[in-house]
Amino acid sequence: MKSYYDQFQDLSTKYINGYKVEYDNKINNAIESKRPVVHQKFLDYLIYTEKLKIESELGQNYTIIHELEEEYGIDLRLSKEDIFNQKIEVHHKKEHKKLVENLARYDSIIKFYDHINKESPYAIKTKESEKLPVNRTGIKWKGKTEIDFIHFVYALHTSGKMQNENKEVTNLVEELAKLFDFKLSKNWIQNHSSNINKRVNGYMPRIFKDLEDAYMEYRNGKI
Repeated sequence: MKSYYDQFQDLSTKYINGYKVEYDNKINNAIESKRPVVHQKFLDYLIYTEKLKIESELGQNYTIIHELEEEYGIDLRLSKEDIFNQKIEVHHKKEHKKLVENLARYDSIIKFYDHINKESPYAIKTKESEKLPVNRTGIKWKGKTEIDFIHFVYALHTSGKMQNENKEVTNLVEELAKLFDFKLSKNWIQNHSSNINKRVNGYMPRIFKDLEDAYMEYRNGKI
């Protein structure tokens, strides 16, 4: 019998292929006609409407998406498959099938969105992103997940310890991502908003505990 992770991957691939069959011709036509934006109406529907449907169906279980993102790559003894299967097992057995299906739907939306942006040179681009600095510092962000990086920059900005010229935190995230040679996903803003809104009171992102532990390790080494 296939593991939950294998079922998830199979379903995600199935959904992605369905999107490709339905929209690849439209994407190619948009490229040929040099339209500046590829099917913006469809992308809005896909990213906002479809994701909201999944959030609604998952309910409180929606946090599993961000829990998985935060834990992948943290414990090197565990593979993505191990972590995914363990997370599913925590839930009631009756929920497993629907949970795997919704996670696959969510995954397919993200991957297909990236496919459109990768395949089309005229896909969604903003003037702001074209103005962002090129990394020439050699400095790299070595964190494990995107959400760690975003939490870190938002905290610096909100504390008043770091601001950019236009004082927009979203632009600051993108500027620092370029500076630290870190690639953000196309829909990082929506992912971050969902992560914050779905968290229970008192939740503290892993990165701040990691920083606290690292500082204490440094301090103790100096004593």
